[in-house]
Amino acid sequence: MISHFHNLMRFHSYQLFCLGFVACVLLHTPTEATIVVPSSATTASDTAREIAATVNGEPIYASAIDAQIELLIPNLDRKSARYQKLRCDLLAKTIDRYLALEYLHHSKIAASNDDIQLAIIRLEKRLKLKQQSLADYLHEQNISRAELRHRMDWQISWNRYLNKYLSDTNLQKYFTDYKSQFDGTTSEISQILLASHPADPAKQKITFDHANQIIRDIRSNTISFSTAAKKYSISPTGQTGGLVGSIKYQGSMPLQFSDIAFALEVGEVSVPFESEFGIHILRCNSIKVGTRTWQQARPQLREALVESFFRFLVNTRRKMLKDENKLGKHIEINSAWQ
Repeated sequence: MISHFHNLMRFHSYQLFCLGFVACVLLHTPTEATIVVPSSATTASDTAREIAATVNGEPIYASAIDAQIELLIPNLDRKSARYQKLRCDLLAKTIDRYLALEYLHHSKIAASNDDIQLAIIRLEKRLKLKQQSLADYLHEQNISRAELRHRMDWQISWNRYLNKYLSDTNLQKYFTDYKSQFDGTTSEISQILLASHPADPAKQKITFDHANQIIRDIRSNTISFSTAAKKYSISPTGQTGGLVGSIKYQGSMPLQFSDIAFALEVGEVSVPFESEFGIHILRCNSIKVGTRTWQQARPQLREALVESFFRFLVNTRRKMLKDENKLGKHIEINSAWQ
């Protein structure tokens, strides 16, 4: 039976996936696709034009972030803690998109000015069929011409990169490198969950020290994992010796949990790690190897490889800026958004 804890983990995993999708809304769209922003977005004349951050001097407007949240969760209370967290998370994703685009330009894979202008001309032609001007469109979408050019730039550049590297050869290689994540392999996992104290560094250190002592006791056979879970775990699964059950990599658990679980050999106990739910210790009880082929896993492989490419672009660009001692000045976030 999946506990309340598992349901919470599934929800937050899905929520983060949605954030990533909205922030990279142009990942898979054709070059001529229009940019959809809710008509309820606030106008450029008010505080919606607040700048949430700049990347190399280019503004990221609060209104753009708010509009994407409206697409994700319509009518969410803007004063709620959840809304504020979504804003910050989505801003971080948007900053990453700007960095990825910078690296595409550095690698000379990005759109040229002519490519962007042609895309805008095509958009104008489609608008004309609706008896609408580009100015009307920009006003309706609550974006400037510069923002439109950036979105077109990203759209064309990212699709160009994917067309070059998202090949069957790379899909097969990714499948081989991370086979257990895609072939249907299941891992039976137990866990010990300890209370976390992120606002109190002293208490947090004590908890991590306690977690490490529990792990030492388990590894030295001073106490069994099951007994330790019953004694220390705050999760409902502690009552059954910490048994979470059999999970798939792309199943109900968040990526952080699955990454650590699937890195374990049978009988191995993980190092402690923190999530918003607490501090976890995992144990792999058994592994059942899956039988799916890379062709059968193609949709999941494609999604994972696209995300891997995106992270590569972002991380490489960040490293370049860090090596040049420019990262801090290159990305400036409004204090209200930090």
